[in-house]
Amino acid sequence: MHNPGRYPTDADIRVRASNGAILTGKDLLERLCLDYGFIAALSREHGPLDLYRYSRSANSKQRLLLLAEGAECSWIGCHLPFDKCQIHHIHPWNQGGQTNMSNLTPLCPHHNGANEDHPPDGIPITRGRMVRMGTGVGWQAPGGGPPIQTRPVPAPPSATPTNSPPQAHHHRKPTARQHHHRKANR
Repeated sequence: MHNPGRYPTDADIRVRASNGAILTGKDLLERLCLDYGFIAALSREHGPLDLYRYSRSANSKQRLLLLAEGAECSWIGCHLPFDKCQIHHIHPWNQGGQTNMSNLTPLCPHHNGANEDHPPDGIPITRGRMVRMGTGVGWQAPGGGPPIQTRPVPAPPSATPTNSPPQAHHHRKPTARQHHHRKANR
């Protein structure tokens, strides 16, 4: 169903694959993300995700999306589950930081308190701090240097999609030596 003058819905999105198949946006996401678990796909029709300065606390939609991004504390090496975490403003609320998705990340109570919100010249001195890295979040070590991405958790190399087509698996006739080895081990 098309809705002129409004944002597209899931039903409006159509993708043509290189083999000619036509998929909806929802079908494409399901196929690409099937092995990764929970997937969040959003529409502008379903309510605000950015609260700006309206509210200091993250709403339930923001919390759900942060959970979808990663199920643990964002601090490097911390694995405390999301439901034990507090929602942290990367740019502090008391310094004008907004309650927007790009400024939020879950931290356990210990790391939320340990995060250096006000380091001199923006460089953490003693414990490190969380920083925004494009579409992700990273931990910046004391003394500066490049941040280490912690959210979203980078996919393992085996799960990284490639642009090359899948290789066909051909079954070859075993050599005489392989055949003899299999027979002897039965």
